[in-house]
Amino acid sequence: MSELLEIVSAKYLHDKLIHMKFNTNEEFDVDLSPMIDNDKIGIFKPLKDDKIFKKFKVDYTLCWSDDIDVAPKYLYFLAHKTNPKKQRLFKEWGYTK
Repeated sequence: MSELLEIVSAKYLHDKLIHMKFNTNEEFDVDLSPMIDNDKIGIFKPLKDDKIFKKFKVDYTLCWSDDIDVAPKYLYFLAHKTNPKKQRLFKEWGYTK
């Protein structure tokens, strides 16, 4: 994957699940609850509130405000982290299971 990874569109489904489409023409659902629940710094704490969580926007990344955004590569990783075929790519990006 040599091109810059971008989110093209995103749709709220339920709970903390969002359906995303990337500029690679791949679409998948990403559950953000582990990211929010395991946040030790508190950056994602506001997203525990469903009203705030649902107000995301797409600007090549997924963002909620000037302070909260999530990189497309990380979202891609969350959706595919158990896929053995993607592990080399994730290692290049610095992500592990």
